[in-house]
Amino acid sequence: MTISKGAQHYHLTLGTKEQGILLNYQTTAIAKHLDGSHDSINRFVLNPNPIKQKKKTGPAPKLNSRARRSVTRVASNSMKSCNDINQELNLRVSKWTVWRALKENPNITRAVMRPAPRLTNVHKARRLDFARRNMSTNWEKLQ
Repeated sequence: MTISKGAQHYHLTLGTKEQGILLNYQTTAIAKHLDGSHDSINRFVLNPNPIKQKKKTGPAPKLNSRARRSVTRVASNSMKSCNDINQELNLRVSKWTVWRALKENPNITRAVMRPAPRLTNVHKARRLDFARRNMSTNWEKLQ
């Protein structure tokens, strides 16, 4: 800390305790001047450029980050339901918690499968005929 008096400059070294006392005195004086609380001024002094984040309230999350990653990994490129994922990972949460974890992840997109016609007996016969006709075909030579 440097104190100036006229042309003279004095350099003081304060210990941690003295710095704390001085900081407390300064924040109290500022709080009185601004008609604010000492605590709010002290929080600003300790962190003058806070990221504007709301304080988290409510109950603690049921799934931690590791469990969320596991849910994402199991659901990725699969057609498993939320109940199936929950049972496979042995999570002690509801299927709705798993569903919310998937919904919050931007990398996972869940969609209803489009209906497709079933294979008829004619389709099955044609596929079998194609396979029989091409059993001896060398597919690498066709490239």
